[in-house]
Amino acid sequence: MSKSITSFGIGGSSVALQKFIRNVSIQNENTAVQYSSRLSNFQKFVEEKYRVHLDDLLHKLNIGEWSAYDVK
Repeated sequence: MSKSITSFGIGGSSVALQKFIRNVSIQNENTAVQYSSRLSNFQKFVEEKYRVHLDDLLHKLNIGEWSAYDVK
């Protein structure tokens, strides 16, 4: 039986992260647990370092407002 998003510990995380973990969990729940842990840490890093939510960062990168090469 598939786990819920909150059982991976990402209930309050970005929409993009939740969607990614949900898709990974379909293939392999253990991988989803590992990804969830590491990507949650990345989300915290982004919020602390850049003062922006992960979804906002991804949006800015996708529309070209920010460059992945310039984010330092």
